[in-house]
Amino acid sequence: MYDLYETAIVNRNFSDLNPVSCGRQDCAPSHSFGPHMRDYYLLHYVTRGCGVFYRDGSAHPVRQGQIFIIRPHELTTYTADVRRPWSYIWVGFTGALAAQLDALPPVVTLSTSLFHEMLECERLRRCREEFLASKLFALFTQFFESAPAPNDYVRQVCDYIDANYMNAIAIRDVARLVGVERTYLAKIFKEKTGRSMQDYLIDTRLSKAAELLERGYTVAESAAIAGYGDSFNFSKMFKRRYGVSPSAFKGKKAQK
Repeated sequence: MYDLYETAIVNRNFSDLNPVSCGRQDCAPSHSFGPHMRDYYLLHYVTRGCGVFYRDGSAHPVRQGQIFIIRPHELTTYTADVRRPWSYIWVGFTGALAAQLDALPPVVTLSTSLFHEMLECERLRRCREEFLASKLFALFTQFFESAPAPNDYVRQVCDYIDANYMNAIAIRDVARLVGVERTYLAKIFKEKTGRSMQDYLIDTRLSKAAELLERGYTVAESAAIAGYGDSFNFSKMFKRRYGVSPSAFKGKKAQK
């Protein structure tokens, strides 16, 4: 490790975006930090080289011009490349607006000069934290100005499930496809639809199965086409939704 530089920051407890840490580092080959956990949000902007960011058991390669996002109470490790070790500028902060970052993926590509400008806070004595806060507000503008609205994310999830309900679908994979943190996506989906993504998937499959039964398909055929590989589980879920077994449902429809 070499060329580590950190600016002294006073915690002013600003309500919206409150800087608590800022600095830069040129890392030696294979230099690794962690596993470590923090009480605040921390952004690293890679200015040169590359490395790997590890969180939640997943590895995320990061290169020049990208930002990796560390969230509060998240156990993370990051390691510089052995041949092209990275240099980065970091800024840590708290505040009511910080949680908006939960909507972003772990690594974001962003062309910006704001991180370099943040380092200019060192020349200030009385308004260092205010200067950094202003840069954070500008950075959030770049992050979210062109980002889809929550309704767009919900529509993407619904459209994906509607088109792929017959396949094996994991909600974590849906979140990854949409490009939104799973916990944030689950929250806005429940707020907008009144149900969870898993419930939406189940309802979609069962509605399709009921339609197939009405059209004369067997219980086994309806289950398979609707995405249920386990007929027993299908029957249990179907009865919970419609109050009768698939066979009884099919018999009632046939009598009409």
